[in-house]
Amino acid sequence: MVNEEPQTFILTPKENTPGAEGKISIFVESGKVNPPTDFAFDKNTQTFSWGAPEDINETTVYELTYMSATNPRFQPNIPNLSTPILADLKESKYSVTVRTTQNDNYSKASSCCFIIKPATIPIVTSGLNYPYGVAADSDTLYITNTGGNNVVKVSKNGGTPTTIVDSITDTTGVAVDNENLYIGKSASVVKVSKNGGTLIHTFDTGIRDPYGMAVDNENLYIANHTNRNVVKVSKSGGTPTTIVTGITPWGLAVDGEILYIATGDDTVVKVSKNGGTPTPLVTDITPRGLAVDGESLYIATRDDTVVKVSKNGGTPTPLVTADINPFGVAVDSDTLYILNNSKNSVVKRSKVLWDVVLPDGAGQD
Repeated sequence: MVNEEPQTFILTPKENTPGAEGKISIFVESGKVNPPTDFAFDKNTQTFSWGAPEDINETTVYELTYMSATNPRFQPNIPNLSTPILADLKESKYSVTVRTTQNDNYSKASSCCFIIKPATIPIVTSGLNYPYGVAADSDTLYITNTGGNNVVKVSKNGGTPTTIVDSITDTTGVAVDNENLYIGKSASVVKVSKNGGTLIHTFDTGIRDPYGMAVDNENLYIANHTNRNVVKVSKSGGTPTTIVTGITPWGLAVDGEILYIATGDDTVVKVSKNGGTPTPLVTDITPRGLAVDGESLYIATRDDTVVKVSKNGGTPTPLVTADINPFGVAVDSDTLYILNNSKNSVVKRSKVLWDVVLPDGAGQD
């Protein structure tokens, strides 16, 4: 059998030819093997998969290339039915190609897709003064505008904030349920309608600097920062119950039966809503704001980044690292909302790590 391995021809320029230092390589493909098809890229795990051509055998492997302007990457000899991870992605856009190799024959390179980091989009750029906490319902963001001594709301699509609670000082965190807002102050939490109006209730027993809050169907959970504990209390009032002590809580998020806590002790932990011993999920991090969805935690850090990590813990993945001073985060089914304190603004971006642009005819799950 003739070896159909692509050949590389080297052209060496004449001496003293301006701008022609080095050599030029021309890569000739054999076309004797069919390329892979049906490409799919997981936008969150950065794993890539494809369908095998019909003529595979035990010698079939693949070569994966993802190219950027300054960070070209290459993975050879990938076995069939593998889902390799696109690792060490330092740039914001990559072109991804795959070729089949079999018995030293090479297919044409099949252009799979471009992967692009989602843009961070400003949605509130005026009307805020030292915003501290943010919470979201189906269509609205609620913001404690600490420097303005008020609480405002704004559409998730952006616009000018509208004041719903005025002349309220020393505000910190905020939480929202179907009907009400829960607003942290220096030594209490107050409850008001989402539409504003008269104060409904004050929770003030044993509260000091409630930097973060979370709410479920029955209870309000309060990060009692200075008192170094987390308490819960019925949304209708009553005496708070301590569920975690000995930590310096900052942001809180609740999901099902689990409470997630960002601590001033450079960890994120989880604990049952009924209390118990916290389990560390992320260490060596400086968390402040915290949000959770069905799979992931979103953490605003005091090191001016926003990161994403599995609810089970692991290594955080940076989402936003430039021009950000995040105090709070909120999340919905598609979008992450970030309170950018030093810019007196709110920005949003897609929750996924990467967006995918496919060439015509390519498949994507």
